[in-house]
Amino acid sequence: MTLKKQKIADDPAFQWTIDPVAPQASPIWIIGAGWSDATVGFGRSSCRIELWQVGKTTPVEAEANLENICRSVIEGRLTEFRQDNRRCRYEIVLESGEVLHGMANALFRRRWKITERFAPYRPAP
Repeated sequence: MTLKKQKIADDPAFQWTIDPVAPQASPIWIIGAGWSDATVGFGRSSCRIELWQVGKTTPVEAEANLENICRSVIEGRLTEFRQDNRRCRYEIVLESGEVLHGMANALFRRRWKITERFAPYRPAP
């Protein structure tokens, strides 16, 4: 896996990207100036969760939410439904069993053309 950190020009935010070695695994990107405005993106289209969408939290809880979401993607518990390269919906199963659902740039009633269940970054031992 490759991890990169990049400063965004004329903005207090940074962007981190995590690219897996396995092509069947989902990349992850995190962008934001702090815990209160962080966005986590994943999958092959524009699926993302803005940290505030997970609930009103303290910085400690927000950090735990961020870790839970990223760990679930890394462990292969992400399914993405795509209409094209931009329109998607997703399901992430957290370690607790809770399922997060979301959508980006899509109208719900449209037909989903592609369903992809992402693999973990590395197989279980």
